[in-house]
Amino acid sequence: MQERGRGRGPDEDEDDDGHASRSTSRAGHGRVSVRLDLRDDGRIGVAIDDPIGPHRPATPLKRPATNMVSSGVQTREGDAIFPQLTSQTDGLFEVRMKMEAMLDSRGQPRRVKSPAKEAKEARTPEGTRLVVKIDHGDDEPSSCTVYVDWNRAKARLPWRGGYIDKRNGTRLHNAAQQTDPTKAPKKPVLMISRACMKARTKKIQEQGSKDSFTQMDRPGIFLDNSGDYELIPGPYFSAEDWVDVKVDAAIIIQKYTRRDIAKRTAARMRAFAAERKEFWIEQEKKRKAEADDHLRFEIQRRMNPRTGEDFEILYTELATWCAQELKAITATGVTGMERRKAVKELLFKEIKLLQTIDRLRCKAAKENRKDRISGAMEKMSTPKMWEMKNGTIVHVRTLGTARASDLMHLYHALAKPVGTNDERVGVLGYVKWTVQVFNCPLTREILDLVEREADLMNRGRPARTLSGLRQRILNLFLQVASDTYIPPSPCLLKLALDHVSLSLPSLSLTLGTARASDLMHLYHALAKPVGTNDERVGVLGYVKWTVQVFNCPLTREILDLVEREADLMNRGRPARTLSGLRQRILNLFLQFVETPDFNPEAAGFQYVPTDFDYGVNQAPTRKPGTDKFT
Repeated sequence: MQERGRGRGPDEDEDDDGHASRSTSRAGHGRVSVRLDLRDDGRIGVAIDDPIGPHRPATPLKRPATNMVSSGVQTREGDAIFPQLTSQTDGLFEVRMKMEAMLDSRGQPRRVKSPAKEAKEARTPEGTRLVVKIDHGDDEPSSCTVYVDWNRAKARLPWRGGYIDKRNGTRLHNAAQQTDPTKAPKKPVLMISRACMKARTKKIQEQGSKDSFTQMDRPGIFLDNSGDYELIPGPYFSAEDWVDVKVDAAIIIQKYTRRDIAKRTAARMRAFAAERKEFWIEQEKKRKAEADDHLRFEIQRRMNPRTGEDFEILYTELATWCAQELKAITATGVTGMERRKAVKELLFKEIKLLQTIDRLRCKAAKENRKDRISGAMEKMSTPKMWEMKNGTIVHVRTLGTARASDLMHLYHALAKPVGTNDERVGVLGYVKWTVQVFNCPLTREILDLVEREADLMNRGRPARTLSGLRQRILNLFLQVASDTYIPPSPCLLKLALDHVSLSLPSLSLTLGTARASDLMHLYHALAKPVGTNDERVGVLGYVKWTVQVFNCPLTREILDLVEREADLMNRGRPARTLSGLRQRILNLFLQFVETPDFNPEAAGFQYVPTDFDYGVNQAPTRKPGTDKFT
């Protein structure tokens, strides 16, 4: 039986792994030679070709005898594999040992992997490990299992020789092993090549900055040695010293570098800490401001409630307060007249608070009404937004929005507190001029009330006696502004025959032509002879209201002259003394009308609606009595 990895001579020992081997020793009566042959039927034949006598191997094995016991041969504790054997005859003594190998389904030995030999088996794929079970007979233990490596290699390893121990005759054989050849390492990828470097070489001759030479003293030559000096060599500076200098310099560089890095890190951490601190301070200020705003809002909504939720909070808190007061009265334990008196006082307080809440409700209703009216008028006067083909939004001030804007400004002028009588007369004249073109009961009533207020102011009536009349005029004018059946351009009804363009259908009228019509009508009103002062004041108020939206020297001069004429009329100056002033106002207003910046029609501008403006391929139509196009 061969063992993988080393050659064996005629006499071999058994290793500590229980491998089969040939053992030879000299002791007692003779020489014992044991040969183990592995058969195909899974049995091992033991041949003893020496006289058998007392025998014990010269070198005890490491494995105890209890691990492997031969069948039919008794062993004692501490003996090796082969105990003392006794034979009366010479020749071959055969000891049969039963070995059970782990065979697979085809009858071939099965390879068993052991954790201790797994690496070795991985390196020697031709090796196979067999499991050998050895019977003890009747003694205990009855059997034991050992592992035997089986080398299938056919070639026998060469004999390497060895030594014999003269003391006990033990033979020590030389061993040899064969390992796998070392694989040549892969060449690394060439990262740097001299051929790819762009290097240029130059050959330059250099000469020292000063030539030197030596001259020795000799007879006939005098040398001046006054400038000579001795040089004393310093200590020898070796490469190790230079390395130490480099190390010291590197340590200094690292010291200052780490210092700089630490300073930057510390500065960054301080900045971060300061930033976070400032952030939390700002958050705290913001939280306090929000808390203060919320508290202020809660106080304001209780002192000046505007919505239904505000009044619901007031009523709820009032009911809670009354319940607490009633509970406090009950907790005092008073009865009879004292309890009735306390409940009566609580009832009076509750009534007072309810009256206060009702007054606040009336005040909130008035303010909410004003807000609703202002919001509605702002919404009506907002320019239309038309989307062009390129996706841009164009704000267009149409005829209806311009009319709604004028009515909104006039309504606010009527609603604001009266300053002087002249301002009020101007506003009333503008109102009269606006509504007199519509012949209906509502407009006629407004005209009557406007004339009545102007007459009462001329008589010197105090303003507090006119509050009801002014409120009535304001409400009626609001009805006029809210009426959708009033055409957007009231001047068209009276001046249709004064302008050729106005004789066309109403669908042909544009914002520019409507503006030109209003300016023409106002110019004729300024040019006609003056009837009464009230009519003239109304015309001047209309002029002032028209030109005050343009901030330029021309409009400012017109406004100054209008104010001067109104002041002179209030002073009672005769009309013949104001003719020059009125003519000057007329000429300046004519310049205003002929300026394209104020009147687009003066420059020949004519807006023609396209199909895209109305979304259809036909001319738009307007609903009767409205300013909406369909």
